[in-house]
Parts: sequence; structure tokens; C-alpha cells
Amino acid sequence: MVTVYLRSSGRKWSAKRLIQCQRLTARNSESADALSLRLHNARTELAEASRYQYVVENGTLEHAVAQVSAIIDEEVARRARLPALGEQVEQLVAHLVKQLDEKQL
Repeated sequence: MVTVYLRSSGRKWSAKRLIQCQRLTARNSESADALSLRLHNARTELAEASRYQYVVENGTLEHAVAQVSAIIDEEVARRARLPALGEQVEQLVAHLVKQLDEKQL
């Protein structure tokens, strides 16, 4: 499994979020508690970004698509190496088990 955190671009994100907050408070469609919860969730999501394998900045659609495409290409290449690695691990484990069995005889 590959994890990708898609985040808004820096200054655009800040300005956009500020405008959204102003709109939400101006139209009184949400309670103070609901707004507080939304801000809390946003902070939590941003803090979680470090747990993802990749972070893609969503500046333009073309740029984000190119970055995600590069990640997919990289991961496909990485996965191609894993079957050989798995086979090597199995051989080593079999060898160790054989040695342990011989010592116990």
C-alpha cells in the first residue's frame, strides 16, 4: 500500500482557508462549536501529513497528476524488485531452519 497526502499549495491554501472561515462566520450557518471542530480537524489532518509516504502539493491539476504519476511509476518499479527479494528471504529462512534441524539431531 502506498500513502499519498494531497495538500493545498502554501499561500493559496492560507488565503483560501481564511476566506472560507470568513464566509462561514458571516453567514452564521454553523455554530461556534461546529467551526471549532472543523478547525481542529484541519489541524489534525495537517499534523498527520508526516505519516504519509508521499506529499503532493495540489497547486495545479497538471502538476498534481504528474507528481502522482511519478509516484506510481516509482512504486511499480519498486514492486518489481520485491518478488526476487521474497525468494531470497525464503531461501535464507529454509537454510536457517535446516541448520537448526541438523543441530537438534
